[in-house]
Amino acid sequence: MVNVGPDRHGTVSSGQASLLRQIGAFMTACGQSVYGTRGGPWNPVDGQYGFTYKDNTFYIHLLPGYGGTAFTTPSIGDAQVPRVFDVRSGAGLSYTVGGDGRVAISGIDRTTHPQDSVVGVTLDRSVQPVDIAVGKTATADSEETSKGNSAAKAVDGSTATRWCANNGNTGHWLKVDLGSTRFVTGTRIAWELDKTNYPYRVEGSTDNTTWTVLADRTATTSAGQVQVAQFRAQARYVRVTVTGLPSGVWASIRNLEVYDRPFAADLGTFKLVNRTSGKVLDVKDASTSDGAYAIQYPWTGGPSQQWKLLPNADGSYRLVSVKSGKVLESPGSSAQGAILDQGTDDGGGNQWWKLAPSKTSGYYRLVNVHNGWCADVKDASTNDAAYVIQWPTTDGPNQDWQTVAL
Repeated sequence: MVNVGPDRHGTVSSGQASLLRQIGAFMTACGQSVYGTRGGPWNPVDGQYGFTYKDNTFYIHLLPGYGGTAFTTPSIGDAQVPRVFDVRSGAGLSYTVGGDGRVAISGIDRTTHPQDSVVGVTLDRSVQPVDIAVGKTATADSEETSKGNSAAKAVDGSTATRWCANNGNTGHWLKVDLGSTRFVTGTRIAWELDKTNYPYRVEGSTDNTTWTVLADRTATTSAGQVQVAQFRAQARYVRVTVTGLPSGVWASIRNLEVYDRPFAADLGTFKLVNRTSGKVLDVKDASTSDGAYAIQYPWTGGPSQQWKLLPNADGSYRLVSVKSGKVLESPGSSAQGAILDQGTDDGGGNQWWKLAPSKTSGYYRLVNVHNGWCADVKDASTNDAAYVIQWPTTDGPNQDWQTVAL
């Protein structure tokens, strides 16, 4: 928003007029990156860069806080990139696409529009991820054929139809054949019933024989009808196994969606429960300040004990405190044993965490992407307000955390 207007004499100041001319020049040159676009497909980093997209092109907006003339995007999966260009001039830019799907761009003009230098990246498909399972061949270990609830109904793109097993037992599975081995980044499942807990597991295979666990939700307590799982894998076959059911409920899925690019997802709000103490990850004194320490404390339901999981393009997450809006981090350049704290999200790897499955089912180790150390309750304490530190993996229960959906 630009707040400009004439003074009491009907004159627009020279400074305001200059600003309007600058904006006009930018919109004339780069309007395609603004008009008719949407924000995304990835989250911005405040003051440094952001993204917009339309159809099969996404735009990178480099802001004054971002230094340099090169930029590497988050992963675009197995999408192809026919063109990368300077939006102002239309000139092509040098780029490479890595094996991880990230696009490395160089030679970006940062001088003509230093307030917002815009780069366009054109894909061979729409930028907005689409469901690659829709219309593919689906099978299941059982089907409620008497009501027409076949496996194919789970991949027909409609939530008005569904697959259902033929009894109320657990262990039933639904499988989709993507037709060829694909780079897959996540699933979105719409279950038959809302406000119902469906523990499940997602597995992938390239040959329909050897299976790898892609997402373990066997301990989930979430009762949301739509469940999202993010991962990175190569798979032709994706299988969902229902491992738990409430009394009187049958395994039944309205939609099984599979994606080949990272997609934005509100994974919801969680509490993180330590296996040794049964206490939850908290911010000391419910502080909203940068540098406030991470502790464990009995569950009170307070917002400082509630965490949002925001997915990153590499399969890791940022843990955002509901109270402060800040993220859990390993303090910059800190040593083994340093106390974890919260800080303003700056996109650094010290603020990114991988959820590594523990040897104990249903628990995870929170592994820092920057240093590889785990979130560890100091001295395996069970005391209230014990600090949470960073420590190499020991497989101890004080490094195990259960993510419980709220």
